[in-house]
Amino acid sequence: NPLLAPLLPPYVLQSVTEAVLAGIESKIPRYLSSDCLSVQREIMCSMFFLSPHPSDAFYFAFQQTVYLPSFPKRDVCTRYSDKCASMIALIPSAAINCNTPAGSGIMMFPEHNQTIMRLPVGPGMFVDITTPPHDTLAAATASGFSIQSQCPYGLTIPEDTSKETIVWIPGTACAVPCPSPIYTEEEFNPIIDGLFYGSWLN
Repeated sequence: NPLLAPLLPPYVLQSVTEAVLAGIESKIPRYLSSDCLSVQREIMCSMFFLSPHPSDAFYFAFQQTVYLPSFPKRDVCTRYSDKCASMIALIPSAAINCNTPAGSGIMMFPEHNQTIMRLPVGPGMFVDITTPPHDTLAAATASGFSIQSQCPYGLTIPEDTSKETIVWIPGTACAVPCPSPIYTEEEFNPIIDGLFYGSWLN
């Protein structure tokens, strides 16, 4: 409907948002676990691109269905906290508060339908306009969508992750290629941590 068209040309705002999101995603280390990488993309896209929910609440005014914002489901936030727990332990600022408000009385990660606005219909009379939480990207993740981890040179992703001799780099999907013949895992871990995280300072 041209009467409802924004002042900007079509897709400008979306293109700007996509560019910002791509810039953020490009800075995410690829050596994190595949589960963490996948849920990071899911939560970012869910927050940047709110799913449109069709509503007939304004039909009397516009004579057509209006699309209102549907916020990401609480589950995507709790899965991020779980799948990226190792990273968050190392980088506390990466934590996301699942009780974050998105506005007055509106939650960014609702568990159930929530009121996003109150529509005045008469003197002192209002109708609550609600939208359900969305999990648009959860279906893609559940169907096998994932981002593969990539380790820095000199480290590897073990084929058999059940081996007790694997020396993992904390917070990542990476490990030392071969177990140390000299040190125990408890003795070797601080050495690897120093070399790995110290390289960020260079």
